[in-house]
Amino acid sequence: MNSDETTEDDTESDDHLWRHTLVADEESADELVFADVEGVERARQFLVDTDFGTETVYVEQTELGECYARELCWVRWTESAIETSYRDGYRDADVACDTGEDDVVALLVRLPVALDSDQIRRFSSNSGSGGCRTHTSEEETA
Repeated sequence: MNSDETTEDDTESDDHLWRHTLVADEESADELVFADVEGVERARQFLVDTDFGTETVYVEQTELGECYARELCWVRWTESAIETSYRDGYRDADVACDTGEDDVVALLVRLPVALDSDQIRRFSSNSGSGGCRTHTSEEETA
């Protein structure tokens, strides 16, 4: 998988596209483009602090209603697939938002393995409003 591919396969998205990017080396990290938003410096530093000899950064981006917050429940992977699960809930009551507007949100996840981006063939993501569901596989999770 080359960086910045858009997929809909195996992704529960409520008609929103999810973008999946695997950052496996410093060159790929340098090619990422960031919006000028709160938290961007932390994201850049997160990439700088990654040891690409033993780690990979998985970037997942999608739209989310402006009044919602997304929490990563789990991530698991194989040499050819990455799966994530999220819990969506309301943002704090003191945060101004418009129920008719969406934000683009991105999550950077550091995986403790050096994955080959050309071997990743499938991405799967789901989200729900209930509690975090646990997975039943014995695959790696973080």
